[in-house]
Amino acid sequence: MKTLKIIFTFLMASHFGAIAQNTIQTPQKNNNAAYKSVLSELLKVSGANANFELILEQMLPMLQQQNKAIPKEDQEAVTSKFVQLSILELTELSVPIYQKHLDLKDLQEVIAFYKTPAGKKHAEKTPIIAKESMQISQQWAASLPYKFKQIVNDVAKGYLSFEISTSLKHSSLSGTSFPWHTRIVRSTLHS
Repeated sequence: MKTLKIIFTFLMASHFGAIAQNTIQTPQKNNNAAYKSVLSELLKVSGANANFELILEQMLPMLQQQNKAIPKEDQEAVTSKFVQLSILELTELSVPIYQKHLDLKDLQEVIAFYKTPAGKKHAEKTPIIAKESMQISQQWAASLPYKFKQIVNDVAKGYLSFEISTSLKHSSLSGTSFPWHTRIVRSTLHS
């Protein structure tokens, strides 16, 4: 869980840093109310806001722990307002990035997709998929140092070609749902 918080903090800091830099470079685009309104609708119908809410919900216990002065009867109102304002702020900060890559018509066409049965299903399932993917990503990320060290050691010994196997042999994730490990095959290039 600590690793997830560190990764999330790093990603959000990077994301907001890029947004802030972009906002400074293009402040006039950030004032486009029509674009912001359509983007806000896109983020809602696409399920992006639901993903943001999921992330915020995971942060709330830590934030509440740090702010114990909130009376119990006010916690729900504070939480609701925090989520609402955070999503509005993220939408505002995202406008310049979206404007750089998609025009208003593009956004409207994507919204039209999300109003189809397939789009609605995608939007509905995206937060669930993200939550399940987060668990897998944590396991995967935890295995990377071992795999990297294994490859470094094997390359140092002269093993050069790589092959993906479906075995969990020598994997730090034995007993998990990861179906592969890297197997290094000795090269015959050395004579």
